[in-house]
Amino acid sequence: QLPFELNHRAPAAPLELLEPAPGCTLLLRFPRGASQAARLDSRCDGSHLDSGIRITCAYHLLGQEPGPGSRYHLLADEPLVQLPIASDMLVLHNSAAVRNARSEASSEYFAVLFFILGRPRAS
Repeated sequence: QLPFELNHRAPAAPLELLEPAPGCTLLLRFPRGASQAARLDSRCDGSHLDSGIRITCAYHLLGQEPGPGSRYHLLADEPLVQLPIASDMLVLHNSAAVRNARSEASSEYFAVLFFILGRPRAS
């Protein structure tokens, strides 16, 4: 299972990921011209903004390859990476440290988001 493997391979700081929970999967449709502003899926500081999400998994499905410009952006204090959105693309990132955004879609595509939760942090 993915949470077990990520916990096992984590560097010095344990992730303390939990088993998959019901309701942690989301299907999004991005019609041509749609975009997503940069967002942080969770905070891990024990505040009321901590959703419990630790890892965001984004899987992209396309009916046809998008034209230039359709990109999945991962951002911290500065842009980390800009990935061209492609069919059968899976991206995992730290939900509390990395903001994600999508530039304007040049053609329709779908994204399946799966969120891996972690143990609550003390405030």
